[in-house]
Amino acid sequence: NFNPAPNGVVRAIAVQPNGSIVIGGEFSQVQSNVTRNRLARLAYDGTVDGGFDPNPNALVTSLAVQADGAVLLGGDFTSLSPNGAVVPVARKYLARVSADGALDLSFNPGLNKGVSEFDTRHLITGDYLVQMPFGRGKMIAGGSNALLDAIIGGWQLAGSTHWSSGLPFSLYDPGWNTNWEESSYAVQTAPVKMNRHIDGSTYMQAFEDGDAISNGGYNGSPVRLSYPGEAGQRNHFRGDGYFSLDSGLSKAWSIRDLGKLKLSWEVYNVTNTVRFDPQNMIDHQLIYTGLGVYSALLTKPRVMQFALRFDF
Repeated sequence: NFNPAPNGVVRAIAVQPNGSIVIGGEFSQVQSNVTRNRLARLAYDGTVDGGFDPNPNALVTSLAVQADGAVLLGGDFTSLSPNGAVVPVARKYLARVSADGALDLSFNPGLNKGVSEFDTRHLITGDYLVQMPFGRGKMIAGGSNALLDAIIGGWQLAGSTHWSSGLPFSLYDPGWNTNWEESSYAVQTAPVKMNRHIDGSTYMQAFEDGDAISNGGYNGSPVRLSYPGEAGQRNHFRGDGYFSLDSGLSKAWSIRDLGKLKLSWEVYNVTNTVRFDPQNMIDHQLIYTGLGVYSALLTKPRVMQFALRFDF
């Protein structure tokens, strides 16, 4: 007597703990006259559950049942209109419905969209090579004799520079609102001002007021904890970017037919610029002290090196 008779292809089947059967696919009706767009639930005898109608707007290709009876569905859909809802609810390709067929509004993986930890919104690089204007035939001391020209002529300056805009980072909940593997991210509810400065404890702080942001875990502003099942805002804030200027000064002398002698002076991070790593802070979690305090550098201190090389 089991004959649901869907009018289209069934792509996925799952069984709930109470024995009910959930089917998904390309059909629009079951049992010949009951409208069920691409998702339906059947009793053990094949009759349609009249209270279960999530109504996705496109093909359902996969189903999974959780221990509590909630159903995860995946497919080509971009929205659902549960139980005839006039206004569809956006859910791209993945959604969860509770055991009674209601859409789980707290489950929305699309909210977890964000830039990567190494996202570089703006990046400028440059290289240069300058022949210094000193020595015989040059702008300065152009009439130098051989000895003077050997000292001041033939020097060249070369280098490169790298600059990027601020790199992203996240603020986390102190608990696990989605599962026990990954913490959810905090959600901004009011303006948050970035201002790198040394705070009252002599720490380098990324925010204008890190303590006020941390307290948002209690009062909900300017950043709040995520709701149960809510992913939050990933990599929503930006700290320091990267900057470096490297340069080198060199000169070579030909020593008859014996070879060539080269003297070089190289400097890395010429300006000794300091940039902090937004992914490494004392704490990224709300309600904890140290929120927004940098604990690692992106850049390295200035380094100089000298070399004398003879090629033969």
